Amino acid sequence: MQSQWPNRGALDNGAFASGTLATRAASVLARGVSSAARLRSEPLILTGAYGAYVEDTDGNQFADYVLGMGPMLLGHGNQRVLEAVRAQIDRGVLFGTHPNEIALAERLTQIFPFADKVLFVNSGSEATHSAVRIARATTKRSLVVKFEGHYHGWLDPLFINTMANEPAGPLQVHPAVVSAASSIPVPDNICVCRWNDIGELTSLFEERSEQIAAVIMEPLPLNFGTMFPDPGYLEAVRDLCTENGTLLIFDEVLAGFRVALGGASELLRVEPDIAVYAKAIASGFPLAFVAGSNAAMLSITSGPLMPAGTYSGSPTAISAAHATLDILELGGGPLYQELDKLGRRVAQGVTRIAEEDGVPLVANQIGSIVQLFWDPETPVRTFADGMKSDRAAVAAISEGLLEHGSLVSPRGLILLSTLHTVEMIDDLIDGLEASTRKWVTENSGGRGSARE
Repeated sequence: MQSQWPNRGALDNGAFASGTLATRAASVLARGVSSAARLRSEPLILTGAYGAYVEDTDGNQFADYVLGMGPMLLGHGNQRVLEAVRAQIDRGVLFGTHPNEIALAERLTQIFPFADKVLFVNSGSEATHSAVRIARATTKRSLVVKFEGHYHGWLDPLFINTMANEPAGPLQVHPAVVSAASSIPVPDNICVCRWNDIGELTSLFEERSEQIAAVIMEPLPLNFGTMFPDPGYLEAVRDLCTENGTLLIFDEVLAGFRVALGGASELLRVEPDIAVYAKAIASGFPLAFVAGSNAAMLSITSGPLMPAGTYSGSPTAISAAHATLDILELGGGPLYQELDKLGRRVAQGVTRIAEEDGVPLVANQIGSIVQLFWDPETPVRTFADGMKSDRAAVAAISEGLLEHGSLVSPRGLILLSTLHTVEMIDDLIDGLEASTRKWVTENSGGRGSARE
């Protein structure tokens, strides 16, 4: 376990014990949290984080595989990042356009060959919302195509057909299904297609190509599935968009800077017209951005749209981003190769558990990201395949890892940082094996029973 925790202060476990705080949180916060991603069957109240570990109010330390839901790629408390932010705070927190902001935009256009212009915002949801607005204004069209199961933030109208819904049937004129979580009317300017089905998307273009402003996707669907596109699929989507004057938007809020310095577009060798990034760019400080070609961004660079946002391009977040990029660029290919090596070690451990114990535990892995499934349709290459997984089993097994010193999201998403070690991964696998066996024992006779 992590032993060196700087600036730790003693806690009054009477006033700050997890049970007491959870009760207080439930009385004043919506569902007791500020983000549903933090919900667990038993509330977990954390007081600090350092390196690859977090600590709760009762003094328990856990190896952290949640990483703030993605931003902490460099682990917690990176001194280079914190020093850059402290130096900026001394110069001012929020005051207007500044040199570092301009320099970061220049730097990003060098990292992403397709990008000529950058728009800084504060969150992934805000970035995807901005990208869609830009695409509609640039193309002077209104229809947007998204994919079943792909998550683009919680803002309307993109918050449809996520994990709150069962997979839809064959393509219809408007196949969008309203998320039970958002309870909004069915939008008439969004169409939903199934991932990895180029025939379905082609049919939609044949019917409505003159109306389609943009196709938005997670080029690597990481929010649920962690799956690669089929060979040739992205290239075919790219061609459809180019042929029909439609803008292709990549949502790389989670993939960006995590799977490669240049994100999914670098890894998959397909370029979008517009892409959105957040999370790992600023090591936990609130920064996101939209990047796009001059042609795609025309409506906001010289057209009717105007960029807006009081906190956009915050000097502190921009400073954190520069320091983060310094580290990622210095590490280069070897840094990402090591992350992938650790990710493969997790996936191989899951496969061993499944084979030795005869259980339907499955892992999809891309670089530093691993997604757990229980008895899905394999191989998991679509939203429907993944939704056949027993999500209750995955949640129980993931939460059971707390007993073995590891913090994993109940959705079974395991995120790795540059500070995780082989020894930590082996401990995680051992804990996963124990938690799986416990769940199977407690649920024998159902979907959780071992395969014969």
